Amino acid sequence: MNNAYALFFSQYYDDDYQQIESGLAMFGYQRASINTILNKIDHTIDLLQSNPFLGPRLDKNTTIPNNYRYLVSGDYLQFYQVFPGTKTIRVYRLLNVHTDYLATLGLN
Repeated sequence: MNNAYALFFSQYYDDDYQQIESGLAMFGYQRASINTILNKIDHTIDLLQSNPFLGPRLDKNTTIPNNYRYLVSGDYLQFYQVFPGTKTIRVYRLLNVHTDYLATLGLN
């Protein structure tokens, strides 16, 4: 029996991922270093398929109720929601920890 959850990525997430990759290159990171960072991000998000509630709830960090969870991957936060009824996970954003991620998510 397959208990894995399906992952669905928003266009915002895809754009964030591409911006991180191009931004690191623009700041002079070597290709190997960029790949290491992106592989860590990929590995962390892949863990959700078998552990969908791995990340803590974001509503503990804000006064605005929400159903977001997040994972930390080095300097980046991955925001997602779990839908147990359909065994799906929707991954919304990939943001640097030093940004105002609550504002980006509309939670401030």
